[in-house]
Amino acid sequence: ALRDIGPGRDTPRVLQPLAYCADLHMFLLPEVAGSAEFRVLAFNTTTASEARLQWMRKAGAVLANLHAVRVPTEPPRRITADAEDLLRFSSLVARAAPTLALSFDEAIGWLEALTDEDPSTVASHGAFRTDQLLVEGGEPLMIDLDKVCWANPARDVGNFLAYLRWKAIREPHHSSFIEAAIPSFPEGYGSVRALPGERWTARYEAASMLKIVGRRFRNLDVRQWALVPQLLDAARALLAHRARNGSQVGSSVRAANQGTPTAVGVALDVGGMTERLRTLLAPFDDGGAAPVVTRADLIWRKPDHRWTIRYTLAGDGDEILGKMYRDAGSGRWVHEIMRWLWDYAASGSPELGVPRPLGWIPELSMLVYLPVGGRVLGDAILDERAATYMDLAAAWLSALHRSGLPLDRAFDVGNELANLRVWSSIVGDRYPDEAAAADRISRRLSERSSELGAESGRPIHKDFHYQHVFVTDRASVIDFDEFRLGDPNFDLAHFCAYLTLLGCRLPAMADVLGRHRDRFLVAYSRQAGWHMDGRFPVFYAYSCLKIARQLCAGTGVLPRPHADEQRRQTSAMLAAGIASLDGGLPGAS
Repeated sequence: ALRDIGPGRDTPRVLQPLAYCADLHMFLLPEVAGSAEFRVLAFNTTTASEARLQWMRKAGAVLANLHAVRVPTEPPRRITADAEDLLRFSSLVARAAPTLALSFDEAIGWLEALTDEDPSTVASHGAFRTDQLLVEGGEPLMIDLDKVCWANPARDVGNFLAYLRWKAIREPHHSSFIEAAIPSFPEGYGSVRALPGERWTARYEAASMLKIVGRRFRNLDVRQWALVPQLLDAARALLAHRARNGSQVGSSVRAANQGTPTAVGVALDVGGMTERLRTLLAPFDDGGAAPVVTRADLIWRKPDHRWTIRYTLAGDGDEILGKMYRDAGSGRWVHEIMRWLWDYAASGSPELGVPRPLGWIPELSMLVYLPVGGRVLGDAILDERAATYMDLAAAWLSALHRSGLPLDRAFDVGNELANLRVWSSIVGDRYPDEAAAADRISRRLSERSSELGAESGRPIHKDFHYQHVFVTDRASVIDFDEFRLGDPNFDLAHFCAYLTLLGCRLPAMADVLGRHRDRFLVAYSRQAGWHMDGRFPVFYAYSCLKIARQLCAGTGVLPRPHADEQRRQTSAMLAAGIASLDGGLPGAS
């Protein structure tokens, strides 16, 4: 039907089919010569923002042109039907992320409860977003009309905005541009026809967000699962407020980085960071052009505490890292530790690999450093060289423990006992049938508190595990935020407890990992003159309860399990902790 519309200024720009082969159920479509993907142009950070915002206006206009066309379609699609379709994701969300299930179902219920009828309907794309557009002859061209339907125009507008919102969460370095794009897209739409109502746009945007939430848990790539709660919160906020005023939609996009300080947005601006990093990168200038930042990605964060950003430089794509701190004093303290360890390693302890510090940016509370080389031990631990990697990890830890690193923070037994009680409560609240086991570990450690504090004068990492170790011809270790004076047994037991967790996640390799653990302990003993005593099982049980708490809270090392697997791993770690206190020491054979 769209193909039969005569040419004109407002003719919808869609990829016109050449023919339909009924026997093959196949459309024949023309090749679009010289076309480009709309999303590549719109999100190219090397292009001026205003030029990219103009693409967003054009996207709005091309959608409005489609909505202005009268073509015959099936009966209208209503928002209550969209809500009914979302129900198919309920069981999936409940299995994959049980803590989100109630909020997800409640949001669907809000949509189902809508009683006011959708306003007049139009020819709708049905899945409109930036990757449904090509650019031909300097203008957007709409593709993929498989979901075309007759619906409220707010349905397409809301879907487009929802996918922008999701992109801001996944790729925060685009969030500032997306916030500016939110009004630009409707502006382009409004240049052709009247915008749909704010309230309906907000409802359909929320419905699309819920659709994205459900689809994430259908995807085997779990890396984005941890971001889903932000999208669900935004959907619920839109439904709760019903977009009562023109600023509502924009504020939902600003919520993409809720809990993130303004400085993080500044740190994601590639132009500004090129200037800020220029002095720190001067020692690496080979006499050519000054280093230019081409990309900034937020790769890790501990909400309300720390944010790590990866900067990619022009040319060979070299990378540097910036770690921002809510507490500037903590960041400066880590910077000093990194500098001291770098100098110490360079002066005669090459086995102590650490990131190379480049400097401190006070106005951003940012520590800047070069990433370490090699592979994460967790990815290499089953390789043929795994035994060697265990030796390297032991050598690194031994070098740290004898380094004499001056620290003004020490392991506080009283504080740690309080932590254990909190962790026990978290586990018991999540899994009441595991409450007794968690409480048993907490109480037993309280009874053996003298062993927790028997030695407190050696530098320890306090978060030493297989995801913080990188291996090549030596080991390098990251994340110095928990450094303090304490007992070397803490780091040894902590490392072994996380190997137990890995064995729990990979049952077929548990025996192999057990041998690697033994190799690690023997190597450390040989280098440090260490012998296992009653302190090791105490710290091992401490670490097992810590891991159980992380599992229940959905934190800790990736991948983070859900539902039955979360319960199984929690139970296994508590059992391992109790066994260690009862004399079943890992590596004691």
